[in-house]
Amino acid sequence: MSMSNARMAYILNRIIIEDKDNVLQSNQANI
Repeated sequence: MSMSNARMAYILNRIIIEDKDNVLQSNQANI
């Protein structure tokens, strides 16, 4: 729950529009 976390979510959200698959892989890597 850090500022960087919210920022990352915003960046990921933007990437989702460009590449869904890429975001899904990044999301799993983060977890």
